[in-house]
Amino acid sequence: MFISEVNDKTHAGDVAYSGIIPEFKVLLNSPNLNVVEQSLCLISSIAGAGKEEQAILHLQKENLINQIYTILTYQSQKTYVISLAAKAIGNFFNGIEDPVIGQFIPVLFNLVHESGDIDVITESLHSLALLYRSPISITQPYTTPDRIQQLLNVVQQSISDETAIDVFNILLSLSMDDSMIQIIIDMGGFQIMHAYLQGSRKQEILRNILHAMSNIAASIPDHIQRMITDGLVSTLLTQIVSQQGELQRDISKNDDEGTNNDVFAQQWLSSRVLKDAAWIIHNLVHQKNPLVFLMLCGEGLASVLSRLLQLSMNANVDILYTVLDTITKMFLWAEQFDLVDQTSQTQLMNQLQVFQQLQEYSGRELSSQQAKEQEFSMGEFADNQMFESPVKQQSSSSSNSEGIYQFQSPMHMLQAPPARQHQSDEEEDDDDEIQDSYQTLFHQLVVPGPRYIQFFQDLLTTKSVPIMSSGQVNCVLVPQYDQKDMKIKKRGPLEAKLIVQLCEAHADNLMCELQGHSNKKISNDAITLYNNYLSADDDEDTDFLEFEGQADQFFPEVHPQPNIQFSS
Repeated sequence: MFISEVNDKTHAGDVAYSGIIPEFKVLLNSPNLNVVEQSLCLISSIAGAGKEEQAILHLQKENLINQIYTILTYQSQKTYVISLAAKAIGNFFNGIEDPVIGQFIPVLFNLVHESGDIDVITESLHSLALLYRSPISITQPYTTPDRIQQLLNVVQQSISDETAIDVFNILLSLSMDDSMIQIIIDMGGFQIMHAYLQGSRKQEILRNILHAMSNIAASIPDHIQRMITDGLVSTLLTQIVSQQGELQRDISKNDDEGTNNDVFAQQWLSSRVLKDAAWIIHNLVHQKNPLVFLMLCGEGLASVLSRLLQLSMNANVDILYTVLDTITKMFLWAEQFDLVDQTSQTQLMNQLQVFQQLQEYSGRELSSQQAKEQEFSMGEFADNQMFESPVKQQSSSSSNSEGIYQFQSPMHMLQAPPARQHQSDEEEDDDDEIQDSYQTLFHQLVVPGPRYIQFFQDLLTTKSVPIMSSGQVNCVLVPQYDQKDMKIKKRGPLEAKLIVQLCEAHADNLMCELQGHSNKKISNDAITLYNNYLSADDDEDTDFLEFEGQADQFFPEVHPQPNIQFSS
């Protein structure tokens, strides 16, 4: 009776100090399932009440975890009790760096794989997500390729939004380690991330994916190249630029005030994922890899940064720091590129063509995979129709209805609740969310066609004249008008092009708004960027870039070669 009255978090703190915790060893062994269930609920509540309560609970750690381990591994145990035990172990070790965590990771993975109960799978995955918040040194020894594949299979089965969120949360934790990233790539994880990145509107999923991408953007060059050629970066940049500015600025304001606006959550990019999107671009630009930088420029980096700047005007100052720092670094890289001789620039462009060809290849492979899967689905449907007998139609309530293509694992017997097909037309009209079935998102997935080669073909044919400065060759653009020749700053082609794109996206006006910002560093950064790059200087006409359409001579066709190394 006592347990039933206090098994919520409201009273968990009082219970932690009541002296009942040592009694859990006996209570968890009770033949009365109700006592066991409520004890597990109470352990979860105490563990989640706060650090002090959790510390008191851990004084009895050895006795408690042994009992919970027994419950989780007892095959004849009731599924509801197992789900409560899985939840309890996740809360018990949430935020705790303890090697004992390792013994529960295989157990929870086994429950995900072998259980046919959605509650057990859901609670096991959620607890795994909590355990994987521990340092990677604790979890890595228990994270095999098979288990990562298991996680990806859960997403592909579209069991529920909760399970997808937890899986991407685990992948986020794994993205802190280069070896784990490689396994995720090998298991097809980037394609799954890409499908949700392009088609989902669920903010928790997007936030986990973008946070993982920001970690990958700070990883080794091979992983960054793969993220580019698989199309994730192009999709991210396109999604950012395509957002409706006013709605997003409202989201940022509301989010910082601690309110939760579900209407705006339907947009792809809300302030809840804005910070991670900004960090992806920041980390990619700060990579000492000119090929990555040039690809970003060709995909509209300046416009993207202008958009991020606009979206973050009312957001946390940390986001403004990140965006302004990225713009500064962008110009430093552009100046270095413009100082390089044309032969070196052409060599970089030839290497960049390899990026383009690999990205185009990824698109063709995806289309082929989608076609094969669609053909398989149609064949499966035809076979089911052929072998479906009248007797089977009449006994549709029978438990033996898996069909001839049923997977062997009990996990695959689960199906997401068919909520959509039971909704009325009015309810469907009111529901603007995309149905996040992986199959739906996968068949809608498109690897964007790369745009960066055309950008630089146009750029390198810009009319320019060389001037000598400090022993290095730079370029000053020849304007198409005469009156202001002496007032145009000496810019290289790439630097000038980026300035034009920023001004076209009104970044100059935004910089003016930020001057005098309450945060002195932001104000100073905005003043510096505006004065050095964006001030009009009496030459407000930005039509001083003239392109010729004869770029082919600079770009002999190249083909991907094995083990291509990109210079840094």
